[in-house]
Parts: sequence; structure tokens; C-alpha cells
Amino acid sequence: MNMLQWETVHGRDRAVSGKREYRVFYGPEEASHALPWTLVVRDVGEDGEHTHVHYHLYRTDAEAKKAAERWEGPPPTGG
Repeated sequence: MNMLQWETVHGRDRAVSGKREYRVFYGPEEASHALPWTLVVRDVGEDGEHTHVHYHLYRTDAEAKKAAERWEGPPPTGG
């Protein structure tokens, strides 16, 4: 499991590991009331551009952070 170091930036929790950025935020306007916490995982390219790779909703911020630490990457694309 990857232990991330979380910091709060503009009301959102953020962690960075290598070239991957994790954000957890409370957003009932984007989510259901049962799952108000959002985890977004993005890859950061050499040019600083972000590529969205994962988005999921959770009941609590702790669940979202735990999922971030266990997240191993997007499923492989078939071809």
C-alpha cells in the first residue's frame, strides 16, 4: 500500500506520488448525498499537463483517501 502525504489546498485534500496526483474533495453538487466525497486521480505529464485517469465517489473522506492509497492504476486497455 502506498502511504500518501496529504495536504489541504483550497479546501481540497491533495497528495502527489511520482507523476500521479490524488485529490479528495467534498462536492454534493457533483455527487449524490449518499456519496458526497470524490476521489480524482490524474497523471502529470512532462509538460505539466494533467491526464484524468480515475474518478470515484465515496461516503467519507477517509474511504476516499484509503482508496487512493490502494489504487494501482487504470485497467489495461485491450487491443
